[in-house]
Amino acid sequence: MNFFTDMVDMKGMIILTKMNEQMQQKMKQMLENIPRFDYKVIKFFDDKSEMQKAIDTLYNNGIMNLNSRTLTDNYINEIYELYIFMPKEGLNLILSAIVGGIIGGIIGWLHGNTMISLPLLNPASAGGRVVTTVLGAGIGSVLLATYISIMTLFRPIKSIKPGQHMLTIYADAERKRDINDILSKFKFLE
Repeated sequence: MNFFTDMVDMKGMIILTKMNEQMQQKMKQMLENIPRFDYKVIKFFDDKSEMQKAIDTLYNNGIMNLNSRTLTDNYINEIYELYIFMPKEGLNLILSAIVGGIIGGIIGWLHGNTMISLPLLNPASAGGRVVTTVLGAGIGSVLLATYISIMTLFRPIKSIKPGQHMLTIYADAERKRDINDILSKFKFLE
């Protein structure tokens, strides 16, 4: 009886293992068929007909992966669900981390040279100037980058309004120049 139960369990395990392997193979094939795009552009238009002309021109030039929508009263969520950071905000975040690191490093260096006294860095003073400089740079970088990211997150997008139109273009990096040349012919918001 025990032998029979073990055999049934073994057959069940073999069937489950085969099913699992088949499912993994199917998922692998599905993932391999997903198009990979490494260039993404978002443009905003006041005029829907102008956006439609841009879409038609992009289609005629072989750029097919487009997404367009008219923004509603909930436009901030619509934009952020599609594109977390606009390039300008991303650049501001990186620059704020660098500037915060430089300012924090200078403050840490001044503390390490006993020119100023900061109670937060007193335990690190035992490590010397290098430790307080690196620690100050890290703290400054994180604090300023966090502040800027929070300000960016809660700041309304001022130039975009409900009723305007958003066009998102996905393409390969090789098509970047073509896309920018095509879009330069149309009137969109900066």
